[in-house]
Amino acid sequence: MQLMMIVWNEKVLGIATKKGYVALDPLIEAIHSLCDNSGTLYPNLLTFNDSWVVISGDNACVYDKYCKLVTGAIINIQATAKHPAIVSMLIKNHYLIILRESSVNIYNLLDYSMIQAIEVEKGDMPKDISGDLDKLFILYESTGIKKETISKLVYLRLLSSNEQIQRLLSTTKVNEAYKVFTQNTSINDPEYKSKKEAFFLEAGWSLFLAFDYTKAIECLSNANYDPFEFLALLPDFASADLPAAPLQNIKDVVELKLGMSDTKDTVLSDGINAVVKLLAKKRKLLAPIFPKEKAKTIEFLHPSKLLNEVFKDHTATLAKTMEMLDTSLIKLYIGLRNLKDISEFFTPITTMGCDYSFSQYLEEQKSSEAQVCLAYFNEKYGNFTKALEVWKKLASENSTGDLACREIIKLLTTQVTDKNIIFDCTEVVLRQQPEEGLKVFTSNESLPKFITEDDIIEYLGGLKNNSEMLKEKYIEHIVSKTNSLEKYHTVLALNYVERIKEMLEEEKEELVDSSGNPNVSLYRAKFNTLLRASSKYNADEVLSKIDKIGMLEEQIYLYSRQRRHKEALNILIELGKRDLDFSKAETYCLEQSEPLLHVLFEHILDLYKVYRNQHAFMEKDKALSDSALKLKTELEELHKKIRRYERYCREYLRRYAANERMNIETVVRLLPEDWVLQEEDKDGPLVEFMSLAVNDRLSKDNNCKVEKSIAEMLKLNLESELIKMQRAYVVITPERKCKACRKLLNGLKPIYVYPNGVVVHQNCARDPSVCPTNNYNFVKSNADY
Repeated sequence: MQLMMIVWNEKVLGIATKKGYVALDPLIEAIHSLCDNSGTLYPNLLTFNDSWVVISGDNACVYDKYCKLVTGAIINIQATAKHPAIVSMLIKNHYLIILRESSVNIYNLLDYSMIQAIEVEKGDMPKDISGDLDKLFILYESTGIKKETISKLVYLRLLSSNEQIQRLLSTTKVNEAYKVFTQNTSINDPEYKSKKEAFFLEAGWSLFLAFDYTKAIECLSNANYDPFEFLALLPDFASADLPAAPLQNIKDVVELKLGMSDTKDTVLSDGINAVVKLLAKKRKLLAPIFPKEKAKTIEFLHPSKLLNEVFKDHTATLAKTMEMLDTSLIKLYIGLRNLKDISEFFTPITTMGCDYSFSQYLEEQKSSEAQVCLAYFNEKYGNFTKALEVWKKLASENSTGDLACREIIKLLTTQVTDKNIIFDCTEVVLRQQPEEGLKVFTSNESLPKFITEDDIIEYLGGLKNNSEMLKEKYIEHIVSKTNSLEKYHTVLALNYVERIKEMLEEEKEELVDSSGNPNVSLYRAKFNTLLRASSKYNADEVLSKIDKIGMLEEQIYLYSRQRRHKEALNILIELGKRDLDFSKAETYCLEQSEPLLHVLFEHILDLYKVYRNQHAFMEKDKALSDSALKLKTELEELHKKIRRYERYCREYLRRYAANERMNIETVVRLLPEDWVLQEEDKDGPLVEFMSLAVNDRLSKDNNCKVEKSIAEMLKLNLESELIKMQRAYVVITPERKCKACRKLLNGLKPIYVYPNGVVVHQNCARDPSVCPTNNYNFVKSNADY
């Protein structure tokens, strides 16, 4: 093994050979292989803290003190014949410095990146390099005019971390600057937090002056920047006492850098918006402590190079700062004409930094935005009447209408109790947004304390526009409450019916089923929902209004609710009479709690009898009629109908003979005397009906008898058991023990004998009626029996 170089690093000796690198630990006499040189032309072994830096192939590789390759610690230094030759290399601080024929390359060993490349002047031949922590000396040779050799020594100074940061920030390389900061500032440094804040302040200002406003705001949000310094950039909107010295503003900065560029106006506008955001952020940060610490002096941070030097070491009290922020922001929002930002600014504020006198300035401004600020300003100072006056004026404007209506509703439902003010202001909202305006009466739970429901209904009914619709919706709101009165349910039901009738009249239709208006169907659905969801309306009054417009289903339902089943069945029978289909009537009977099947049978049988009488009458007039042929045809049709009704009645009886909702005795009394039991030598439906009915009644009677017999047997068994218990006798032997305590029963202590023969000491018998062995209760069992 041919040795090329050795390097001592604390307790380990590093050795470079032609083939590779090893580390020798003399204490334990161990050799650790690092890596081979992979054909590099410049084998070298350097130390960095307690690590090794070795050249392998094209790369510089870092190995830790345990001779393991550090993850990601490979730097491509182009150490092969394809690239300019390497003359020398060394490590200072955390920099790997490589001297080449054409350049000096500096690499950062903390993040394994190249940070600088210094070109060698043409004709110079690098010879060597040396230095210490902040100095670097490079030796060059060159050939003079007379072919003489000239030596040149170049001195380079390593910039401090602060200088590096400032240079990087001057070119807005914030990420690179932050990397330098973190590499040169320990997190354990007691001043780490303040240094980091100072870094973000410098970074934020450099980005702001480079017009990268989004990143500037992001950086400045991490620092205690001076809002007065930013406000000085917008002197037209400043409401605070700024220094009298000439100040550079944002317009000056933009024009200085961009001149008459086409982007100048856009950059200027974005800059103004950025200042607004920074002022708003500062206000949000200071607002929580403002009420208790108004007199507190705030010491702001300032960048190393101020745009306006007058702000160096500037401080201000919290009260003055908040006053400046509030007045300036309000002016800015008015100038920017941004209602959304104005609303977002005022909504969360509970305490204003500026006093009420500022409202005079707002009153002098005539723009809608200024009036919005005035309304909000009065709200914050509790002048709700004044605020409502302003909002009422703004409600009719296109740009502010929605916002004004929302604010009026909010104030009326949370701050105002005067009935006249509520009615007056609500009318303004109802004209613009009827359904939203109704929330004044539906969203305020405390409203009934000072305005009755009847007052509101009367008020809505007196409006010029949408009065009926608003009344209806408000009554719907009343009805939706659990404690609503019956009269409102009835009024709402009748209102639905009246609306339906009005629409039918407009169409010149008489029945709802004939209408083609979808609103008729809508209101009919609402009416049905109310009928089924509520039980408080006056059914008789509602029934009187829906007659004659074809709302048969609703009539049937209301009759059912009132137990007026005959009227309901009359409608159902009338519906099924033409096609002899009474299935709906049968279903109705089966759904009711009372037995109604025999009632329906009676109705159908009455129809049958009517047709029979009509047939008999026509038979008598047959001989006297001039149109005998026509009458004969009518008689035949009527006879067929009678036969169909008779078959339907017989099948009906067979179908429901055993149904408990059929009163058999009533049906038997109703049967016509001329109906035969048998048809063509077979038992007909009547026989089957009578058979099923009798069997059902016999079955029920037999079940009752069986149940009675079983009960009597149980009674006899219990009585027998009781007699046995009562006749039982007990023999006490010397070895017999108490069933409760398991001790011997002796003649000195009284005993207790239970009906089932269990014997215990009298003291052990806690409950004489309950057996201590199985908890059988003799008294309760007899009582249950």
